[in-house]
Amino acid sequence: MSLISLLSLIPSRWSRRALSVALLALSAPALAAPAAPAPAPAPSPFAGLEVIEERLPNGLTLIMSPDRRLPTVAVEVRYLVGSAHEREGRSGFAHLFEHLMFQGSRSFDREYFEPFAPLGADINGTTNTDRTNYYEQVPAEALELALWMESDRMEGLLDALTQEKLDNQRDVVKNERRQRYENTPYGMAWRLLFEEMFPVGHPYQHTTIGSHEDLSAATLDDVRAFFRQYYAPSNALLTLVGDFEPDEARALVARYFGRMPAGERAPTPRAAQPTAKPARLITVEDKVKLPRVYLAWHSPALYAPGDAALDLLATLLSDGKTSRLYQPLVYEQKVAKDVAAFQMSMGLSSLFVVYATAAPGQTAEELERALVDALARALAAPPTDDEHARALNAWRKSFYHRVEGAMSRAQMLSAYLHHMGVSDGFEADLARYTALTPADVHAAAAGWIHDAPLRLRFVPEGAAPAPAPDRQALPALPAPAAWAPPAVDVWRAANGLTVWHVEQRQAPLVSLSLVLPTGADADPAEKAGLTALTVDLLDEGAGARDALALSDALQRLATDYGAAVTSQSTTLSLNALAEHLPASLDLLADVLTRPRLSAEDFERVRQQRAAQAVAREADPAATRGVLLRRVLFGEGLQGLPAEGAEETLARVTLDDVRAQHAAVARPEGATLIAVGAIDRAALAALVDERLGAWRGAPSAPRRPLTLAAGAPAVHWVDFPGSSQSAIAVARAVPSAADAAAPFAEELYNRVLGGEFTSRVNMNLREEKGYTYGAYSALMRSSRAGLWFLGAMVKGDTTAASLQEVFAELDAARGDRPVTDEELARARGGLLKGLPSRFEEMASVVGTLSELLAEGRAPAHLRAWQEGVAAATLSEVRAAAALTPREALQVIVAGDLAAHGAAVAALGLPIQRYNARGEPLGAWAPPAPAPAPAPAPAPAPAP
Repeated sequence: MSLISLLSLIPSRWSRRALSVALLALSAPALAAPAAPAPAPAPSPFAGLEVIEERLPNGLTLIMSPDRRLPTVAVEVRYLVGSAHEREGRSGFAHLFEHLMFQGSRSFDREYFEPFAPLGADINGTTNTDRTNYYEQVPAEALELALWMESDRMEGLLDALTQEKLDNQRDVVKNERRQRYENTPYGMAWRLLFEEMFPVGHPYQHTTIGSHEDLSAATLDDVRAFFRQYYAPSNALLTLVGDFEPDEARALVARYFGRMPAGERAPTPRAAQPTAKPARLITVEDKVKLPRVYLAWHSPALYAPGDAALDLLATLLSDGKTSRLYQPLVYEQKVAKDVAAFQMSMGLSSLFVVYATAAPGQTAEELERALVDALARALAAPPTDDEHARALNAWRKSFYHRVEGAMSRAQMLSAYLHHMGVSDGFEADLARYTALTPADVHAAAAGWIHDAPLRLRFVPEGAAPAPAPDRQALPALPAPAAWAPPAVDVWRAANGLTVWHVEQRQAPLVSLSLVLPTGADADPAEKAGLTALTVDLLDEGAGARDALALSDALQRLATDYGAAVTSQSTTLSLNALAEHLPASLDLLADVLTRPRLSAEDFERVRQQRAAQAVAREADPAATRGVLLRRVLFGEGLQGLPAEGAEETLARVTLDDVRAQHAAVARPEGATLIAVGAIDRAALAALVDERLGAWRGAPSAPRRPLTLAAGAPAVHWVDFPGSSQSAIAVARAVPSAADAAAPFAEELYNRVLGGEFTSRVNMNLREEKGYTYGAYSALMRSSRAGLWFLGAMVKGDTTAASLQEVFAELDAARGDRPVTDEELARARGGLLKGLPSRFEEMASVVGTLSELLAEGRAPAHLRAWQEGVAAATLSEVRAAAALTPREALQVIVAGDLAAHGAAVAALGLPIQRYNARGEPLGAWAPPAPAPAPAPAPAPAPAP
């Protein structure tokens, strides 16, 4: 039985225990008083999940879980090797291998992504302390292809491994380290947490990504030895979830993996639970705008006693406005912009971490004192029954979401087998949490969160033998099963609200988004951020509840409320347990129609918004986005950041907010997108009951579309000392309604930069090693559009990277147009990737929201499939006109003094801007110093 069938059937049924009770009652003496009937146990939400676990003779473990909801299959190979298995001086090897495993193998010595690109597959790999996993979610007909590819690299990676590949991927990993750690605000916290919390010699004493020095020291012989030791069937778990027949899958696995030699199961690293070091403080000067403080403690390993309790503790501490840390620090004292707590669960030992970011004007010392004091008060008393129920509901919903997805479920199954010793661990995992009491959580906190922690302060700078598989060619794919997107039921409520509804019952959840047709384009330029600030204030108290009571009500229901503002729309979202949808809609109605909008909340939230705007100015990637839109659109539609800036938010008054709410929060023209375990009749009744009194049309004026960019130039925000540059080339393009060849342009963009095997990513990442990833995007709405191509590149390759980008654009329009093979790959990737967007409810809502943003009806999904399928090669080649060099603006956020002269040599003028996108004038490289005058000739001797 599939999970869909399971969750829609809730009959009573006998368990073994209940049957035993019944038999005892039947055998009792005839004169005995009749026994009270035993209550039927609640049905397990996982009883219909079929899990098959087998082991091949060579040690490969196979886990299968058939699920025929969609014509897709998730394939995961988990190798029991992570950074904890690395020897001293060779840190980063497990993660480096994650990259090398995509570079070609014995029978397919090309990019691993290549045969999957036409299939719309989701492919990646990840590494952590305890394992490395590789996965692909593919159309059902491509299961054999996925097993062919995974088995070929397990068996034959070394036959294709070269020094050139090692050197290239080593550079890519170094760029990833720069991007994730060194060039991201607060990024080095993770390195310090591992280095300081685990003693020298402990398997977790270094980060997974490794050090630049160890990566540079790796030799080809080192890498080959690592592969032979760990990449073998006996050290791997192969998990399949999705639309397949177990007997057919079993035969394919035996064919492709069964002949391999077993190898040896790698020993699990061992280490005693670390003891706390003496209290210590580390202060880091970093390129940040606001101080941040981290507190860290040792905690129990994944699935060990106490692990689940600390998960719930983290939720109690920082999830929601009424949480025990957020309320005092952010809401009341206003000393923090944000606060978070989490249990970082790992196989040997874990870390419990709490951190907070200071509000503007607060020092690290002041923030730390307040955080330590608030934490002490938070841990002094056990959770209330209400707090405990709220945290547990939130965890249950998160758990169901993970079971809902095929790939996330596959990874849960392999993790259970890896760490629990049994793959079907859903019931046991769920019980770890549901069996906890408030006293259990309090005891875990007292037992672990008590000694002086590590304190980090960041401050601003000063798987029976089988026939041998055919390795001469990739497996031929059978014809895919016919598939069409689910029908969307559309109707209009009495108050003018349009409803888009898809019924899905794979989990007892409902996801919905209410999309209002006005966004930040309704902000006056001098008050940019007004709509976003207004929307932020909606849940700061509504109806009979203040902000804390509203947050508390949402938390009790385990309902996630979210809000987002784009240039053209405002979206309010709910993600709820189906049983709690009516009560959740009551709260949404209050937020929409009866927000309190108090002066106190206004001032606090405005300051938080301003602090976030200031903090963004330290992030090159975020700054690049602000400048890009400002250069293309000026102060018109899309040009100003929806979040606003410090100075524009300072001009917003409470009266402005109240007027904006009255003008924007109206049902006419708005659309409610609802996906989940509810039928039309029930949803329609709920909408009428809960939102029927909400009336009116939006009245806020909207900024016109303006195109501000002039002649091509380089627009630069200076980040002195930055190890990377955030680069982009961009232009404004016609809106979705005005685009002449949207399907051809979408295919062209995918070839150029819209997937991993795109031209630009292969060039900048795989060939040159300049970046961790380069990508392009074609984004269109009902009113405007833009195309951009961007990357975070190593600083000293800024000019070279831009030169390569321009060379690729010129080649696509000139001597190297899109090929038949590239078009087939791009077309297949888009069309065959579509089903996976309908696997999880939230993803369905997101897909429909994209259609709505373009001004499309749900039926456009079919038109999109037909248009992408019909686009010709000549049309896609002609779409290269989308990206002429002479129409593109260049954006750079990086070290101007170090790299400006090399970029200027490309022939474009450089204009300087601050991090808010405001122009600072032209820049020219400094003139070279004049050569010293020659020394005068000595006078002749007399």
